[in-house]
This record gives sequence, structure tokens and C-alpha cells, in this order.
Amino acid sequence: MNPHAAQAKMIREADIVVGVDEDFGNRFILFGRDLLQRIRDEDYQPPQLRVVHCTINETTNKLKDVLATIASLRGRHDFNEEPDDLDAWADEFLQTMERGRPPSRGG
Repeated sequence: MNPHAAQAKMIREADIVVGVDEDFGNRFILFGRDLLQRIRDEDYQPPQLRVVHCTINETTNKLKDVLATIASLRGRHDFNEEPDDLDAWADEFLQTMERGRPPSRGG
């Protein structure tokens, strides 16, 4: 992935970057795992939360390329091949945010 300047700027400025599997709709954390952990475990409420969604597919936007882009722009990525409880919580948290309701803390 060779992002345009606007896309690179969005990734650089994002608090959280989420991958969305184009075929199945699954979401997974690409960057921002530490912040999500803090929100969940410490009930931290950031003043604003900039979330960027990256569509992942096997033809034009492969996961390995997106991860390389994030690592080059942010110094690392936070993708886990094996989803954990934070990934499941983050998916629910993000869906709740998108619906405009305050998320449950859960854990």
C-alpha cells in the first residue's frame, strides 16, 4: 500500500487504526491497542478519539502492506494474529461509538 498524502496524514494522526476485512466484515486492531486497553481497564475517556478504518482485501489492500505502512508511519503496528479479549471488546466498543451511545466498560 502506498497511501496518498491525505491517507498517510490520517493514519499518522489517528488514535486507533482498525482493519476491516472486505470479504467478511471482521474488524481488528491495527494500531492503538494500548489506548483501547486503557479505555477498557481504567475507564479512561479521551477528550476525542480519532479512529481510522482501513479496508483489507487480498487484491489491492493486503494486510501485510497495510501493516508495513502503519509501522513506517507510526513506528510499529499492534496487530495480533490471534485475536484476544481486547479485540472482541474493541469491536463492540467501536460499534457502540458509531451508534452514538456510550460504550459499556466490560472486560
